[in-house]
Amino acid sequence: MSMNSLLFSHLSRVGLAWKFSCLALLVILSMSIGFYSMVDSTIAGNIFSEHRGKGAAIASNLATNLVEPLMLDNMVKIQLLLKNVEESNEDVVYAFLADAGGNVLSHTFPGGFPGDLKKINIPAENKPYGALLIETEKGRIVDVAVPVLDGSFGFAHIGLSRKDIEEKLNIFRQSFLLISVLFSILAIGVSVYLSRLLTNPLKALVHGAEKIGRGDLEHRVVAVSRDEVGIVAAAFNHMVESLQKDIGRRLQTEKELAAEKERLAVTLRSIGDGVITTDIGGNIVLLNKVAENLTGWSQEGAVGKDLETVFRIINELTRQPCESPFEKVMSTGQIVGLANHTLLIDKNGRERSIADSGAPILDRESNVIGVVLVFRDVTEQARTDKELLKIKKLESVGLLAGGIAHDFNNLLVAILGNIDMSLLDNTLTEGTRKYLQDAEKASMRARNLTQQLLTFARGGEPVKETTSLAEIVEDSANFVLSGLPVTCRYDIPDTLWLVEIDKGQISQVVQNIVINAGHSMPGGGVIEINCENLDVSLSPQVGIPQDGKFVKMTIMDHGRGMEADVLEKIFDPYFSTKEEGSGLGLAITHSIIKKHDGYIFVESEPGKGTIFSLFLPVAKEQTIVNVHVAPPHERSSTRGTIMVMDDEEMVRQVAEAMFQQMGHDVMLARDGDEALQLYEEAIASGKTPDLVVMDLTIPGGMGGREAVSRLLELDPSARVAVSSGYSNDPVMADFEKYGFVAAIVKPYQMSELERVLRQFSL
Repeated sequence: MSMNSLLFSHLSRVGLAWKFSCLALLVILSMSIGFYSMVDSTIAGNIFSEHRGKGAAIASNLATNLVEPLMLDNMVKIQLLLKNVEESNEDVVYAFLADAGGNVLSHTFPGGFPGDLKKINIPAENKPYGALLIETEKGRIVDVAVPVLDGSFGFAHIGLSRKDIEEKLNIFRQSFLLISVLFSILAIGVSVYLSRLLTNPLKALVHGAEKIGRGDLEHRVVAVSRDEVGIVAAAFNHMVESLQKDIGRRLQTEKELAAEKERLAVTLRSIGDGVITTDIGGNIVLLNKVAENLTGWSQEGAVGKDLETVFRIINELTRQPCESPFEKVMSTGQIVGLANHTLLIDKNGRERSIADSGAPILDRESNVIGVVLVFRDVTEQARTDKELLKIKKLESVGLLAGGIAHDFNNLLVAILGNIDMSLLDNTLTEGTRKYLQDAEKASMRARNLTQQLLTFARGGEPVKETTSLAEIVEDSANFVLSGLPVTCRYDIPDTLWLVEIDKGQISQVVQNIVINAGHSMPGGGVIEINCENLDVSLSPQVGIPQDGKFVKMTIMDHGRGMEADVLEKIFDPYFSTKEEGSGLGLAITHSIIKKHDGYIFVESEPGKGTIFSLFLPVAKEQTIVNVHVAPPHERSSTRGTIMVMDDEEMVRQVAEAMFQQMGHDVMLARDGDEALQLYEEAIASGKTPDLVVMDLTIPGGMGGREAVSRLLELDPSARVAVSSGYSNDPVMADFEKYGFVAAIVKPYQMSELERVLRQFSL
C-alpha cells in the first residue's frame, strides 16, 4: 500500500469535528505565520533603517568635524575625534578615517586595524552615506561610511553594533509569538466550538441512522436549529417516519406472505400426491414431501436442477424415456396427462408406476412462468387392477366352467358308472376288458379336467384344515418331477408356521409351478424351493397389507425366463406358451391362492429364470387338530336302503345299479319334493332309508340345500349326503354346517360310494 493510500485510509477514519478543527488550525497557523512574517519583516526593516540613520548622523557629524583637522593635517585631533565618537556612543564599536584611495589614516582599534575590514565601505555616487553589514569577531556590525566634504579628503567610518537592536527585535518577536499562540488557541477553541456546533447535529444524524439501521424505528433526531442542519434533521425524521410506515406495511405484507406460504406448505404436505414446480427454464423450484419420497430427492438437493434429472420417467413396456411433461405443457400451454404404463425411476433406481398431470403456472397477466406437476404412486393400484382383471376373467371363465362341469360330470357319472358295472362282468373277454379299462382311464382324465375347471369356478371353495406346508411341498414337487432331469433343493425351517389350507389344492399349485419350472430347463437344473415365516408389519412387502403374518413360499428356477408381455398374461385362462399346454395351470394356481386369501407374484427376465412368490395366511390355531369320522349311525343290519335324488335319469339309473350291486335297496327321486314324499311314506311303512344321497342343485325344482333342512324336520336322525358336479356353492366345502353327513363329488365310481357307505357301516 502506498504512503498516500495509507494516509488516506487513516484520515478517512478521523471524525468530521477533528477534520474541521485541524483545518481551522491549519488556516490559523498559516495566517499567523504569514502575518508574523510580514510584521517581523516590516518592523525589522524599520528598526534597521532607523539604526542606519542614527549611524549616518553620527558619521556625518564626525565627517564635518574632521574637515578642519584634515586641512591642518592635525592627526592628533583626528585621533581624538574618532576616539570621542566611539566613547560617546554606546552603539559605536569603532571609528576610523580612510583617504579617497581607501587607505586608513587613523582608527580606534587598539591592536591594529583588523583584516576583516580591509575592504573599505565606499558609498555609492549621489548617496549621502553607505551602510555595509559586516560579520566580525565581535558579531554582526553595520559599517556606515560618510564622505568628508565631497570625498576628496576621504571617508569617515563608524561601526554600529546590531546587538541591542537584535535583542529588542527578539523581545518583540517573542511577544508577538506569544500573542500569536494565544490568538491561535483562542481561534482553535472557537473553531472547535463551531465544529461541534456544526458536527453535533451531524453526529446526531449518524447516531440516529445507526440506531435505525439496528431496527430502532422509534428513534428521532432532535432539531435544535432552523438552519440547513435543522432542515436536514427534520427531513431525516420525516424519512424515518415514512420508512417506519413502509416497513410496517412490508412487515404486514411479509407476515401475510409467510402465513400464505405456511398455508401453502401445509396444503402441499397434506396432499397425498407428489407436487413439483419448475421455472420457465424447466429447473426445479419446489418439491413437497410426497414428491421427495417418490423421487428420492430432497428439496435442498433438487432445487435448481433440471426436471428430467429429478423426474425420470420411462414407458413400462418399451423401457424408452417418455416425453417430458414440461415440454408438453410449454408447447401446448394446457393441462396434460401422462400416458399409461409410465414408470418413475427414483434416485436409487427404484421403479414405480405413476399417474400424473402437468399444468402451466400463470402470473397475473396470464403469462406462463413455470410448470406444476402433480403425480401419485399407482403401483399398488396398477397391481390391484391387474389382479381384479384376472379375477374377473377367472370369474367369467368360472361361470362357464361351472355350467360345463355340472353337465359334463353328470355324463361322466353315467359313463364311469356303466364302465365300473361292466368291468364286474366275469364273462368279459380280455380284449373287451382292456377296451373298457382304456375308456375308464380316458374318463378319469376327463374327470380331472372338470376338476381343474371347478377349481377356479366360483364354487371351487377350498376344504381347509390346519397343517404344515413342508410335507405337501416336498411330496408334490417330487411327484411331478418324476422322469425329468431336474432336482429340487429345499430350504424349509422346522419352525415354519402352520397354515389353514386345502391340501389337494395347494398340492396342485405346487405341481403346476414346479412342472413349468422343470419345462423351462430342458437341459436339467435345480429348482430352489424356500419357505419362511413373514410378519409384514416388521418386513413390509409391496402389494400385501402391512398388518398380518404369512408363510412365504418361493419357487425359483434358472431357466429361460419370460418377456414382459408374456409375464403379464401368464395367469390368464387358456394362455400358454407350450404347444401341449391347456393354459389352465397358472390360472388355476392364481384362483386357488386367492381363495386361500393369499397372494402370488412372479418375477422373470429372459435368460435369468423365474421366481414365484406365494404368501399364505398363518392359521389362527398353531396346533394340528385330528379330524375323526363321526361314529356310524346305529343300524341292525349291514345292508340297508339308499335313497338317490337326482334330476338326471341316467345318473339315477347308474347310482341304482351301483348300490344294488353292493347289496342295498334303492329308492329314486327326481327332486326334493318327491324325495320328501317318499321319505314320509317310508317313515309310515317303517322302512326309513339308511342314507339319502341328494343332488345339490335341481334346475326348476327343490335342490339338496333346501330339501335337507325339511327332511331333518321330518326325521332329525336322518343321514343325508350331498352330491354335486357343479361346485358353485360352499355347501360342498362345509357340508356339515348345512346338515349333511358326507359329500360325494361327481363323477363318482363304486369305490368312492363304498368309502362313503363304510363310514356308516353300510
